[in-house]
Amino acid sequence: MITRRELVRNENLMQQTQIVLLNQLADMIAGLLPALSDNERRVSLKLYRLLAHGSPVAAEQIAQTLNIPLAIVKNILDGWPGVYYNNEGLITGYWGLSISKAGHRFEVDGVELSTWCAWDTLFIPAIIGKTAHVETTCPVTKETISLTVWPDGIRSVAPPDIHVSFVTPDAGKFNEDIINNFCHLVYFFSSKEAASQWASEHEGTFTLTLDEAFELGGRKNEMQYKNILGA
Repeated sequence: MITRRELVRNENLMQQTQIVLLNQLADMIAGLLPALSDNERRVSLKLYRLLAHGSPVAAEQIAQTLNIPLAIVKNILDGWPGVYYNNEGLITGYWGLSISKAGHRFEVDGVELSTWCAWDTLFIPAIIGKTAHVETTCPVTKETISLTVWPDGIRSVAPPDIHVSFVTPDAGKFNEDIINNFCHLVYFFSSKEAASQWASEHEGTFTLTLDEAFELGGRKNEMQYKNILGA
């Protein structure tokens, strides 16, 4: 018979293992993300926050609001992957956030946006400093999944046992096509069982709890934006 002390010891061991996993993932993701200069961090944050209003963004808007020369802003944007433009040359999507309605529904202040993957919905609210209402569909059960993500935590979760699929980032594939090689492998699931079933059928993927995925997103933000995130 397993004693209570042994159960506690096993739970502590599992928690320590998950902490190690999250630390390793955070380090790997940090290694894939470009090191941002002060101006690049400011441009990145401003672009996210302008897109959150739901309209295409011009480089001129970023330059004017940040008081950075337009040539510098354009040079920064031209050097980044993951920036999407419309036919008029205006930005419609950037590293996980899109003003289109395709993808995971991401509503901010009544404006309907979308994200490329489930994980985006967990770290973008802290970047834009806004609460987001998220809605998507479990790939296995087809059940509707909804949650409210604040900059500092998750609320109003339904169903209650949401899990997240994740994939170990590969530098070559990540930079080659982040949407197909990463985003299309990161989903919300209505239960641990559904997530485990899906992961068993997709090589290289594994599952995280909702809280673990949120914490990982917070670590990513901290590494990428450092002390200007709340500015």
